[in-house]
Amino acid sequence: MNNNEREKVIFSLFIIGVLLCFLSVMFCLSGCTEAERKSTEISRQADEFKTPRKLTIINTRTDKVILEFTGTFSVQSSAGAIDILCAIDDNRYEKHFFTLNDWTIYVVEDVSNDGVALYYTDIQYYPNNY
Repeated sequence: MNNNEREKVIFSLFIIGVLLCFLSVMFCLSGCTEAERKSTEISRQADEFKTPRKLTIINTRTDKVILEFTGTFSVQSSAGAIDILCAIDDNRYEKHFFTLNDWTIYVVEDVSNDGVALYYTDIQYYPNNY
């Protein structure tokens, strides 16, 4: 084997080694637990309007429920507000906006095992609890 062939073999082994190191680092970084995969799947199904959920807004100062929203919806939160995109049927959607303050929190629950229909929407306001 002459020097030119030896250099080609060494260079090829170097490239293979670099690729193997890169792939092993990527494999280690991309590994996630089953809980993380399940959590991602549940969130994806909810955002694709496949899972009925219940959103509850609570006044933390009075410990009273201000609003309950049940249906098939996607929740997006931003500074002091939440936007809800609700599926009414296969091709119709409604958007609802709620403003939060320092004394309110919201909780979103999966109610798919509670017998809630896929295209069911119910909003309950409790004005006496403000």
